[in-house]
Amino acid sequence: MRHFRPNHQRRETNHVSNVVGYRYPQGVAVRALLGVLFTLLLCACSNRSDELPEFLSSLPPELARHLIASDDSTLVRFGREAGFDLLVYAIWDLEQYGATVDLNTYKRCASQLMNCQRRIALILHSEYHFGMSLEHQEFMEGLSPERRVTLTKLRRELISIFADTSLTISDKIEKAQRYKRELETHDDVFWLPMSLNLLANLYSNIGDEEAEWRYRRAAYEGFKALGPNPMTCQLLGVFGAHYESVGKIDSMVICYDEALEIAQQIRAPHQVGRIKTFYAAHYGRLGRLSLAHDLYTQAMDLCREYKGRYIEIRFVVDAMRFYARLGCWQIVERLLRRLHVLQHKYEEELDGIATVYLLRGDLLEARMLMARGDVLGAEAIMNRIRDPIEVLPYRTEQPSLLYYWAVGLVDNGHAVRALEIIEKGYQRSVGARLPRMTARFALLRARAELQAGRLGDASASIGQFDELSHGNEQVLRRELVWRDALLGRVALESGNTDSAWRTLEEGMERLRMTLSHMDASAHSYLWLGACEVLRQLMQDLTAGDPHLGYGAELYWRDFYRWIGNNADNGPGPASVGDGAKLGGRGRLVPSGASLAERFRLRASATTARVMELNAVHSVYVVRHDSLWCWTNSQGTIRRDVIGASVEEVREHISGAWSLLSTDPGDETDHVPAQLVDDLRRLARWLLPHEVRDTGHGAPRLFLVSSDGFLNRVPFETFDVGERDEYIPLLANWDVAYLRHAEAVSGFEDRSELQTSAGIILVGTKPSRELQRRYPLPRLKEAAAEGWAVAGLYPGATLFEGKHATKANLESTWQNAEIIYLAVHTLRDPQVPYLMLIPVAQPDAHQGPDANYLDIADIRAADMSRCRVVFMSGCSTGAPYTDSVAEGPSLGDAFLDAGASAVVQTFWDVRDDTAREQMTQFLQRWRNRGALPIQALNDSRREMLYGSRHVRHPFIWAAYAIAIGGL
Repeated sequence: MRHFRPNHQRRETNHVSNVVGYRYPQGVAVRALLGVLFTLLLCACSNRSDELPEFLSSLPPELARHLIASDDSTLVRFGREAGFDLLVYAIWDLEQYGATVDLNTYKRCASQLMNCQRRIALILHSEYHFGMSLEHQEFMEGLSPERRVTLTKLRRELISIFADTSLTISDKIEKAQRYKRELETHDDVFWLPMSLNLLANLYSNIGDEEAEWRYRRAAYEGFKALGPNPMTCQLLGVFGAHYESVGKIDSMVICYDEALEIAQQIRAPHQVGRIKTFYAAHYGRLGRLSLAHDLYTQAMDLCREYKGRYIEIRFVVDAMRFYARLGCWQIVERLLRRLHVLQHKYEEELDGIATVYLLRGDLLEARMLMARGDVLGAEAIMNRIRDPIEVLPYRTEQPSLLYYWAVGLVDNGHAVRALEIIEKGYQRSVGARLPRMTARFALLRARAELQAGRLGDASASIGQFDELSHGNEQVLRRELVWRDALLGRVALESGNTDSAWRTLEEGMERLRMTLSHMDASAHSYLWLGACEVLRQLMQDLTAGDPHLGYGAELYWRDFYRWIGNNADNGPGPASVGDGAKLGGRGRLVPSGASLAERFRLRASATTARVMELNAVHSVYVVRHDSLWCWTNSQGTIRRDVIGASVEEVREHISGAWSLLSTDPGDETDHVPAQLVDDLRRLARWLLPHEVRDTGHGAPRLFLVSSDGFLNRVPFETFDVGERDEYIPLLANWDVAYLRHAEAVSGFEDRSELQTSAGIILVGTKPSRELQRRYPLPRLKEAAAEGWAVAGLYPGATLFEGKHATKANLESTWQNAEIIYLAVHTLRDPQVPYLMLIPVAQPDAHQGPDANYLDIADIRAADMSRCRVVFMSGCSTGAPYTDSVAEGPSLGDAFLDAGASAVVQTFWDVRDDTAREQMTQFLQRWRNRGALPIQALNDSRREMLYGSRHVRHPFIWAAYAIAIGGL
């Protein structure tokens, strides 16, 4: 665990305002505001050499030695590797020497000093296209030593007034105006814009917007006239943020894009990362979370590429906050390790801004521990960082600490303690004029009061939230879902069931509309998972009526198809599931029926279809403290609570998956005893008694609608034997996974639709970029597999090699009856909820995502004409699951886009067995007329009990079939 170092061990931490109108430590502001665009940060020095001139003592030792001993070409190579910020900061440090010594001392070394500055300025000009530094150097060289020292001291004094706590804002404005006039007297065009921007910050502090923006615009014009530089980027970022706040998005984009162009031209790590994160935050607020993820990643990567050194700490923490909001704590933990490495590597260079971000990282670590139930560990961190955060000048830091502290306590059942912290945080946020944070505290108070049984107080706090949230609905989308759930819960616990139902209906409609305007990406699925509180209210309202609860749970799962589906695609087939219209791409259009009536209609329609199929259907739900299962069998529905605890089942699911997904080498080996034990326990806990029956006869159909971590393992591997011999459920049952339950001819023939025979994508060669990120072996059997499939589908289009491009696939797959993908699939090890399908690199540049398909690409298509998608790759059906978040698999995305069925894999598969198993399955389906479910289950039983006698489930259970409707 990191320990916060006292301020005297760090660089300067007195406080001044920075150029964007917020407050930063002085050590940062001096670099960010000063000296010709100084982008904050860099390099405190150690190991100084007595052989070097004194004026070089403030520089990194290696740079100091190069300036004295190296020729120009060697110095240029060093400057290229060192990065923009180190060089800019070095010039600033050298310039300050004249303000710290007497005039005679300065004169003795002035020639050598100016030569060193010029050498650095030349590198910045030639290597970074930063001509302003050279122009500034020529301006200073044209002054006498006396005037040069006078001007340097004047610049320092201008900055010092912002750290002077004895002055009022009015006094500071007066002194800043005087220094501005003196800079004009010296014709200092380089520092005059800086003085204007500092004045803008002061006027911002007293709320004089007219003066603030007058000076801000004048500062921008002054900096812009000096050529590409970071201060122009800084101000463009401020302008862009302002335009976003007033709804002028086109103007925001113009400002951000211009700032990025400048930052990339001069390779300024802080500015390029800063604008990328501004964009990321903007798209995150719009719900375009996948794009936000890409931008946060780019901010970190570009900062490192541009030699940002410890500046990267800022962008790592920004990314951590993004993933924390999605509940992806595994990714937060990984980034936390990266943060620790950066802190250790650059420990001697850290300044005030790094301190702030490290404290934010500590807070995120505490939140992660709270999410995992370690309240003591989390509170130890929060108590340690409370005082350091208290003295920071940022308005949001202390309220944020108190907010997440209280959230963790409420989540872990400590409502009374949380209320004390909530009240402090509420008052802080009111005092700091933070209306959104104040609204969040009001809603959190309602949660704690409800948990403590204070229903009247909770209702009043919700009313307060309603007042505070007005006008901030776009930003408080998740809080509004929680609001509806809490209000419904208050009504339910007060005995007002009718009110609870009305609130639930309003909340689900609000959720549906919100999801329809989000991008259909993995991140949006995670966002929906964070709205489980509304789902739990729905479950509790329907708990006493199994028929109603079953329909409600099926109805909830249709929300996955709502994500990103805001376009009216015209009329579609009628859905008998809830009396609603099913629009294009499976879009549900609610009817005038009440929510409860829709639940019952869904349950009745599904029951009729399940009976017609002679099937048993089980729907599982993982709640925070228990597992529920609705079973639909022979026209009746019941709800059971699983006897084992959530943690017991999770442990055995994890153990079983680990053994199931490990290649045994010899496929005829007996199943390991530990695996049999896990699978037998899971069968006893999870399978309904109708399905555990091992009686012989023609296999019946078991439909599974799973949830959370239960999605990780195939139910057909569960051991239903009563003796020592391993008898998998597959022996007596056909098993399929039901994603949605509308009766829309889910996996039967769709002959009424105009389709092409199909498309086959095989053996794509990943681009060089993907190969660098994910070293992939060649799929030796893929081409033969593709041609074998093409033989069964004479009219199918085969995309292979350079023709297997994203453009070719997307132009044809919406009319295909089948889609067959014999390709690699990738799960990003850094961000495991992102899954990719590599495709061929196009000849012409078509955007950064042209060399892969992801979930957003799949969901953007209308797959309603597709009968079956075959994904003969690794882990194509494996969803992302951790303790609190769940993301979709690639198979889920195809089903949500409208495909009837998906054949997918639970884990990584062998290249040779993939070809054999898929070919056998297709022959059964095409040549023998079997439906896809029957064909796949029969082919797996053939492997299990046929001549090959494949015992270990690693081979025969890797493939499963999921269907999108009944």
